[in-house]
Amino acid sequence: MPWTRAMVEKFEMLLAMREMKSGQEEMKPGQEEMRSGQERLEQEMRSGQEEIKNQIQAHVERQVDEIKIHVDGCIGKIEEEVQCVEGKIEKGAKFEGRSKE
Repeated sequence: MPWTRAMVEKFEMLLAMREMKSGQEEMKPGQEEMRSGQERLEQEMRSGQEEIKNQIQAHVERQVDEIKIHVDGCIGKIEEEVQCVEGKIEKGAKFEGRSKE
């Protein structure tokens, strides 16, 4: 039985589909490798972000500690000045009390 043009076209289409399926099978390992590589990169990126976050947090904590030290120093100076002024007020009150006598 001779092949008609339609039969030849269908046969060629079947061959092409078979080749496509074969090509898809050959691509699967590469796709899996790409997925694995992408997952690895995503994990590295998360690790990098976590490291940066930790560095920023440590930096901020150091700055907060420095600010606390500075504020404590300022409070100490103010307390000294207050005591000095209180002493002067007391001396003035004693002096004023003596001068009235």
